[in-house]
Amino acid sequence: MLRYDFSNQLVFFPPLRQNDFEPILKGIEQDFNARNNDINFAMVSDKPVQLVMSGTTIKIVNVLLSKSTCTKQDVAAGKTCEIPADSRPKYHCAAELYWDTKGLQYNLIQMGTVRS
Repeated sequence: MLRYDFSNQLVFFPPLRQNDFEPILKGIEQDFNARNNDINFAMVSDKPVQLVMSGTTIKIVNVLLSKSTCTKQDVAAGKTCEIPADSRPKYHCAAELYWDTKGLQYNLIQMGTVRS
């Protein structure tokens, strides 16, 4: 189960519910992996992602990814990917959120390595 940090109490219109973010976060994970061909990464679910407002732009930040137990073939076959317990987050992503006729969408805007 992914966690969300709504502590900044942003008010959105149309209203956002937690389950609105599941497909967004899954998409970010897939986009990230599409750009990294060798190893499959999965989202770290015990750290909350955050929503921030920058002017009129809503961003989802603090999306952390770690090396998973899956290969690309496992993912293509629909296998559930696990993150080993001793694996630290390796990468972080951020995305800009927007609405269109299909609903809530995103643009991946930042990817980087996590400094330890």
